[in-house]
Amino acid sequence: MLAALLVGAAGSASSAGWHLGYCNRQPPAGFSPLPPAKRLGFELAAVAIVTRHGARAPTQVFACWPGFEPDAFTWACNRPAQSLEVDGLRFALNYRGTEATLGAMSGCAAGQLLDEGRDQQRLLGQALRNAYAGSNATVGMLLPDELPHFGESGLKLRSSSLERTIVSGQELIAGLVSGRSEPRGWTRPLAWEVGEPAEEWIYPNEKRCPRLAQLEAEADAAFEHNPGLAAFDDATRRAVERDVGAGELSTLRGNGALDCLMTTACQSDVDPAAKNLFDASGLSPALASESWQAIERFFAHKAAYNQAAWPRLALGPLGHEIRTFARSAVEGKLGRPRLALWSAHDTTVTPLLAALGVHDGRWAPYAANLVIEVWKRAAGSDAASVRLLFMGEDITWRLPGCERGRALCPFARLEDALAWSLPVDEWLQACARTDEAPPRLQAASAHRSGSAWSTAHASYGEVLLSALVLIGAAQSLMMGVALVRGRRSWRGAQMEQALLLGSPRRSY
Repeated sequence: MLAALLVGAAGSASSAGWHLGYCNRQPPAGFSPLPPAKRLGFELAAVAIVTRHGARAPTQVFACWPGFEPDAFTWACNRPAQSLEVDGLRFALNYRGTEATLGAMSGCAAGQLLDEGRDQQRLLGQALRNAYAGSNATVGMLLPDELPHFGESGLKLRSSSLERTIVSGQELIAGLVSGRSEPRGWTRPLAWEVGEPAEEWIYPNEKRCPRLAQLEAEADAAFEHNPGLAAFDDATRRAVERDVGAGELSTLRGNGALDCLMTTACQSDVDPAAKNLFDASGLSPALASESWQAIERFFAHKAAYNQAAWPRLALGPLGHEIRTFARSAVEGKLGRPRLALWSAHDTTVTPLLAALGVHDGRWAPYAANLVIEVWKRAAGSDAASVRLLFMGEDITWRLPGCERGRALCPFARLEDALAWSLPVDEWLQACARTDEAPPRLQAASAHRSGSAWSTAHASYGEVLLSALVLIGAAQSLMMGVALVRGRRSWRGAQMEQALLLGSPRRSY
């Protein structure tokens, strides 16, 4: 996996760039157009996009290693939250944060989207605009040059309830629609859906789906009994404890280890104080690279184990939404722009790749994106095909049943790859625990001292808890996004936001 990134001179310099792919600071790759000969007779019918949020602050203060000082970091969340203007689109956001602070020097709440993360998503939106918007679209036109159609039945916007996914999605949409002509007399709002943390399914949620804990424990036990995997994992853990010391990082598990290693490493590139702290930790580039490999290997094993049973159950409703959207496009039931966006997490994108059978073992970086294009025969035929792109790279050939070298794959192969998808009511039935996990599996699960992957987002969501987007109407650009609030009230600190387009500045 990560070994391919370890290039250069001998010694520690050979591992110097071990974290760069995860930080994802390169401009988004363009979305390659289909050569005319290969798209002959086809037209673009719909595009479904599943993204990870951009760069964020840590989800909480972790005791990463002895001497770790969270106050040494200065996280860049300094962009005014109440006013963000992009090509005439004005966002108004009042984010009150959470009780979990990140140190005296930090301007961020726990898990908040960094300014860098905003920029990552806006650039991604612009790359999508170049590919799919206007008469000069390089791939195919979904958005017209004007905006009156933006908001008909063909548009779906969905995110988790966390600030970092909501704002990431808004930044992406801002980049996507910027430069379009103003609508004439159009006032229809755009519905933005979020899920309540207790009922969410856009990421693995054991509180909603108890069966996931069993599947995770079974995968954990199999990992511990795999000599090749466990030996590398144990050796790396011992090396971290020897060179760095016991702490959250040395568990090589959970959101804590991920933040201590990757979030900290990305920040050290732009924050001299953070770099000094990271360099003084005793974690050499080589050991940091091995630690990252251990984290990736463990998650890749869990995602692939037992024919991807864990990710396929975890994301059953998301798969159902993707499948339903794509099928509706094939059947001609969508209005313009025939675009769906799910703004989510690494623990959405990585398991989804595994569930589809296209995962390469690597962790989804900041602003990672999976794009599913649906193509139809222009002559009215029912024949349809698909193309899959990950981070701009064509991965259609990885989809089971698709051929390398062919630009498009029959739509039936996508439906086959989503055969595990379930509507929510059937998913809840499948989520019931089949029986009490054997003691061996309970012990394997208890062995993990890090924060659980499947509950990391839900627990923070229960702190942030409430989100509401109010519809704004513009004099110069009349478009709004409404965040649909869930049925139940959410306890704790509240986050309120609105997308106000061309309207006066407001705060809530």
